Amino acid sequence: MRPFDNKPEGASFFAVQDHGDVTVLRLGIHVPEHMTDLRETDRLWDFLAGRHGQAKKVLLITSEPETLAPASLDEFWTHVHKDEAKGRLPESQIAADVAIAREENAFRHFVELLRNSESFVISAVQGQCDFSFLGGILASDYRIASEDTAFINRLFRSETTVGVLPWFLSRFLGHAEAADILLEGRSLTATEAYDLKLVNKLVPSDCFEQMVFDVAERFASIPTHALRSLKRSLVASVEGLAAYLDRIGTGFQYRARLPQNDPW
Repeated sequence: MRPFDNKPEGASFFAVQDHGDVTVLRLGIHVPEHMTDLRETDRLWDFLAGRHGQAKKVLLITSEPETLAPASLDEFWTHVHKDEAKGRLPESQIAADVAIAREENAFRHFVELLRNSESFVISAVQGQCDFSFLGGILASDYRIASEDTAFINRLFRSETTVGVLPWFLSRFLGHAEAADILLEGRSLTATEAYDLKLVNKLVPSDCFEQMVFDVAERFASIPTHALRSLKRSLVASVEGLAAYLDRIGTGFQYRARLPQNDPW
């Protein structure tokens, strides 16, 4: 079986496949919507927290090409606001607020688990990726993108939220560059993201899966104590994420509080 042959089936939005010291976590479609399902997210938290066995040395997170695209997030907002055309009845507003709160909590927990995991986490992304998901990708320890990847910035032109992205961008790039990208609405090609070192490695799209797995296996050959010590040092060098989340949140609640006639 090839490394990425496992695909989520049925109600699940993720699948796991073990390859010795490397574990592949493959996300399926409709990730934002599934993140509001407490049964599904509990399964994911148990896995990421290593509650069903010792944490693997290397965790490789990948997804279907359309999983992180803007359309995926748009589907979530359409689902949340499905009763808006009916006049937004009080009970539908409550349901929407609950869904947004669950999404916020899930995204925050996902980022914190990646940062605190004993596994060395690699994120591999291909195709279009909405900027809202870029924060989660930057929470990993190493990032790989296919050469045809595009990070689409719609932060002030849609219901997409800012999330943890400013925190990561300001630490990776500095305040000025981060502010320029966010305020000017700059989308990034894979090459631009690589030049900014938001992405560690670019690989051709026609051999994406194998090259990504080869990188994961190469890292897995590093002694366990050395790899985990390196991760702890890298994470400690950018401390402050928890305090940021406590003060700012991930952004979903901000959109929920906007007046209905707000132009954003």
